[in-house]
Amino acid sequence: MKGKTRENEKENDRAFKTFYKGTFIGIAQAMPGISGGSIALVVGIYERMIFAIKSINFKFVPYLFMSILNRRYLKKAKDNFLSIDFSFILPLLAGAGLAFLGTIAVIRPILDKYPAHIYSFFFGLILASAGVIYSRIGGSNSKSISFGLVGFLFAFIFVGLGENVLSHSNPIIFLSGLIATCAMILPGVSGAFILLFLGQYRYMINALLSIETYWIEVGAFAFGALLSLFLVSRPLSYALRKYRAPTMFFLTGLMTGALRLPYEKVIGAPAFLGDLPTTFAVILTGALGFFIVVFTEKTNARGVLNFSIKEIFL
Repeated sequence: MKGKTRENEKENDRAFKTFYKGTFIGIAQAMPGISGGSIALVVGIYERMIFAIKSINFKFVPYLFMSILNRRYLKKAKDNFLSIDFSFILPLLAGAGLAFLGTIAVIRPILDKYPAHIYSFFFGLILASAGVIYSRIGGSNSKSISFGLVGFLFAFIFVGLGENVLSHSNPIIFLSGLIATCAMILPGVSGAFILLFLGQYRYMINALLSIETYWIEVGAFAFGALLSLFLVSRPLSYALRKYRAPTMFFLTGLMTGALRLPYEKVIGAPAFLGDLPTTFAVILTGALGFFIVVFTEKTNARGVLNFSIKEIFL
């Protein structure tokens, strides 16, 4: 009985940590220039997330219908349904979803008022995290490094593109959801930035906040997003399993190349160079983001972190 209780406590603890990490991904998804995939790498759940998404399939649906004629398909339906990694997916989605909604409703005004501080913090956080991830990859060679360079150049050039304005028709919204979610899974490529680039960002934010009026548009976007998850997760999971080092170098390259956008947001903020105390505060927040990652990595290596950081963050 005690053993079962301990196992339940461990399961609840894992679910809480996944939920907690999901909140960081949700916050990032609402902010143009910050990639949810990058944050998933930062908090150490990226590969698990990709494999968990890949575990989702709907074979149990036809099995259920076939079980009407033959009962043995009922067991196949059950086995297929239970093979989905719900213990990871559900708390991750709950954390990311709640944080995303909270961000667009509450934190967006803060980002509008203090953009340089927020983007500086994420710049430092992602820069340090890229170094940590690089140190963990292993298998460094010229081929792997070339993949990293390709990822860097792709992200660096892409985030420098200007904004386009398209119509807000349902087919365009569906395609926006598909493309933005595809980008969201890739570290360094911000789904919110894709929406901004396509001219759909503010429209979809308003639609989510007024879902009772725009439920058709939100549904079209969600359908595109779900389809994208299944299309992208399978080749990515295959690449991570068969070619882990080159794939991780490519993803890390995407992270670092995309730092161009938060850097330009910081440098372009009027208050950054116009006021010395503000400039110092912005640099300090960037350093804070950087050293949070460095401190967490070093103290975790010594095994001296307490629950508040080690058990939740790593």
